Amino acid sequence: MPAQGLTKNRLGKESGNKMADVRYRFNIPNVRYLRTIFGEEMVANFKTVRDADCAINAPAKVWDDFRYIDKCLKTMYCYGDVRWWESKNKYVVAYYQIHEPMLLVDFNKFKLALSSLLGRGLDDLVQDYEIFSERERLQKEVQDAFEIYMQTVDPDLVGQIQ
Repeated sequence: MPAQGLTKNRLGKESGNKMADVRYRFNIPNVRYLRTIFGEEMVANFKTVRDADCAINAPAKVWDDFRYIDKCLKTMYCYGDVRWWESKNKYVVAYYQIHEPMLLVDFNKFKLALSSLLGRGLDDLVQDYEIFSERERLQKEVQDAFEIYMQTVDPDLVGQIQ
């Protein structure tokens, strides 16, 4: 299921509890994962703002890092237990990431996964401009290719594909 089908407004809405509004910021596996993608400094800047009583005097870069990591964590939270960004299955990564505007995987990993799903060889990889300017066409192409792929998977394993 692509990201468009997810409930994006459930942060804090389920319980009405103000603490629920920020619980996604303390998801340790997601924070660790983002450290592998964006590096220690960016995640450390996020934690500086998140954990400070008053980080209002923090430098602009610290705040920029905080906002970006925060958006990533909110997006990841919306997927619940579907942790596709950690999938070993490159087709799953390509399928979900093309439907998700927030980049949650290494860009080169995404390009290779996308090229593989679409049956392109190393000499015909998906180009950056296609991803950014022809996204809707690629989404349709990926949707069709992923449906064909899912038809080749053993029906007993379909629920395990992540």
